[in-house]
Amino acid sequence: MPNTFTYLLKRLWDEITRLFSLHLDTDEAGTTENVKKSIEFRGGNLWALIFACLIASIGLNTNSTAVVIGAMLISPLMGPIVGVGFSVATNDFGTLKYSLRNLVLMIVLSIGAAAIYFLMSPLKEPTAELIARTQPSLYDVLIAVLGGVVGIVASSRHDRGNAIPGVAIATALMPPLCTAGYGLATLQLEFFMGAFYLFFINSIFIALTTMIVVRSLQFPQIEFLDKKREKQMKWAILFIVVVTVVPSIFTAIHVVNEAIFTRRAKDFVSENLMMMDKSEVLQYKAKYASDSSVIEVIMFGEELSDERIAEFSRKLKNYELEHTFLDIHQSTEKRPIDLPQQNFDVSKYEEIYRRKTEEIESRESQIRELREEIARMKEAQHPIHKANLDKISRKIAALYPDIEAIGLSEVVKSSQLQDSVITDTLPTALIHWKNNRQADKYTQNLSRYLQLELGLDTVEVVNY
Repeated sequence: MPNTFTYLLKRLWDEITRLFSLHLDTDEAGTTENVKKSIEFRGGNLWALIFACLIASIGLNTNSTAVVIGAMLISPLMGPIVGVGFSVATNDFGTLKYSLRNLVLMIVLSIGAAAIYFLMSPLKEPTAELIARTQPSLYDVLIAVLGGVVGIVASSRHDRGNAIPGVAIATALMPPLCTAGYGLATLQLEFFMGAFYLFFINSIFIALTTMIVVRSLQFPQIEFLDKKREKQMKWAILFIVVVTVVPSIFTAIHVVNEAIFTRRAKDFVSENLMMMDKSEVLQYKAKYASDSSVIEVIMFGEELSDERIAEFSRKLKNYELEHTFLDIHQSTEKRPIDLPQQNFDVSKYEEIYRRKTEEIESRESQIRELREEIARMKEAQHPIHKANLDKISRKIAALYPDIEAIGLSEVVKSSQLQDSVITDTLPTALIHWKNNRQADKYTQNLSRYLQLELGLDTVEVVNY
């Protein structure tokens, strides 16, 4: 029995190992040829890079995610980066030098092309797409690692599949370089440094994961003639990895804390300041800082007293915002507020408010007109209003000669039932008789005749 159990465990382990093995379907010769071919940077590749850079710059400048994604698919930047990792893994220093040379050339051309575009572009304000490329974090490291693994694994198969375009999008190599070009063109160092650091993270970890996967696949290596040089290379790689990762850890912590603060600030504003009837929040900004954060709010309407503002400030601790300052700017009129050292564009939001108010008033007017039109249509469609009164009168006059006149209408009837009042609309026929003594005698027959003639369930007959 123990031997059978051990045998089954071994079979299970072998099956799992075979299932997850990267050595199956590995194409060493094809992968080497494909990687070296992708390193080349001349002619079509060069122009593809320049045009991809310009497309990405336009997408970043106009805040178009779709355009940026398209540029990532066109860009040939992945080739030299994978070439660096592959050449280090196989100890091929000739290919390493060639990869580094082409990579540096690609970086210079990309930043240069982007800088020229942004110098010529009339749109100088940073968009959300540009700002998103300036704060690299540990998450970008993880994306680069996972993307690099998928990229080299897919490239090493006989059937290379369609993973490479997805890796190019996920790791986002081109947009950071274009953002660095924007920072260079507008002389904003924080944009240049943040974006280039993001590109550096992506490049280093794509190359590193490529090296690790190629080593694990046991591709043929060129033997080092100098063992000391080999050791120095390993220490250099370790140093670069540490220098790259450590700052991103601190950035990741900041990003997570900022996201938590932003969510709490949103909850605070929506559950407190936006719930007031006579005051309206026009705009708010949550500015995070590790030591002292600020929630800035612009409000219109009834002015809040100092005591009310102090009460709201005390509520901040209920949202774990103890070290946050609540800065409220108020106006009782729809006019700009004097905000020293603020970035709020109040006039823009006043115009939005005015336009939205006019739209609401216009829609309310349209709703009233539509309701009136529906009421008229319903009234016109009622059997009484569609009835041919002359025809009905002639028929009734032939049946009941004592009737002098007939009228058809709808009468609103109100009746009280205990403590409630019930209101209903009844189809009614007004009958004028020459001799009222005949009226009661024929009332029920007239009611039935009119029900059949008009197609109604009931018709009230009133004699006079």
